[in-house]
Amino acid sequence: MFKSKYIGLLLVLVLVAALQQPAGAQQPTAEPLKLTLVGGRTGGVWSIFSEGIAESIRKSNPGALVTVEPGSTSGNPGIVNQGRVPIGLAYSLTAYSAYRGTEPYEGKPSPNLRSVAAVMPNNFYQFCVNKKSGLTSIQDIKTKKFPLRVSVDDKGSTADLITREMFKAYGFSYKDIESWGGKIFYLSGEKTFEMMSDGRMDAMPDALPCPSGDILEASANQDLELLSFSDQAIKQVNEVLKLSNGLVPAGTYKFLKRDIPTISVPVILIANKDVPEDTIYKVAKSVYDNLAYLSTVHDAFKDVNKDTIAVVGGLSLHPGAVKFYKEKGILK
Repeated sequence: MFKSKYIGLLLVLVLVAALQQPAGAQQPTAEPLKLTLVGGRTGGVWSIFSEGIAESIRKSNPGALVTVEPGSTSGNPGIVNQGRVPIGLAYSLTAYSAYRGTEPYEGKPSPNLRSVAAVMPNNFYQFCVNKKSGLTSIQDIKTKKFPLRVSVDDKGSTADLITREMFKAYGFSYKDIESWGGKIFYLSGEKTFEMMSDGRMDAMPDALPCPSGDILEASANQDLELLSFSDQAIKQVNEVLKLSNGLVPAGTYKFLKRDIPTISVPVILIANKDVPEDTIYKVAKSVYDNLAYLSTVHDAFKDVNKDTIAVVGGLSLHPGAVKFYKEKGILK
């Protein structure tokens, strides 16, 4: 009897306390989304992409705290794998190589990597040379034993990996280049084009948006050309590196008078596998829901759509991204 009265009194007190809540009082809300995204060099195209993605997340998640850190094409997969940052940008080739522990990550696999979205699907390997070199194809380099001064971005970068495989497909190597009097550099695109403009560099191959802002800017004050590749060389590189065909159409740049069949290397958003499913769901949704905004940030975002956003190469999608893409009918 006493126990029943005690329980009844407790219920009354709870009800009174609830009635005394001020009008309009709100229930506690979830903590705002907090994320760090690692991108590219400060001032480079990846820094623009990073900021655009970060702002998309903020737009779709009021109160979200999203910061962007500078990174590198070869270093970002390791940083995300270690959990030092939860998400970042990477080439599909670089991310998949890191995941498997293949060159340039031999013996150091990154099993914690997952993909989220393809954010730069039309990203193609473009071998840009100073027109004064007289080169029109990769075959010319071998035939002429040309003393090529070429920069391939960081060691182990996507530009480095593809260039070495492309040369191999034609039957020569970096060592051959050096034996002909050339030199291999590992410099940024900005520094490379600066050296090309004053005759200290001949070429810069890299995986770049189509069109590339760097090439457009450089072509304003120097005569440039894109080298062509044979179908067989493209096929061989694709088979080795698990990539696919691409095309830089004539007219992409004012100086380009012919189509350049090449290799497609999308830039993807990657995540650590331990980032909560709900968080990555929100990230994927934020990117997809803000494509109209992102297209104003950089032209390359205009190529992201329902058909391309989940085409991320060999790296498996994070469960949070899979959940969102299935809801939208992008994945079955």
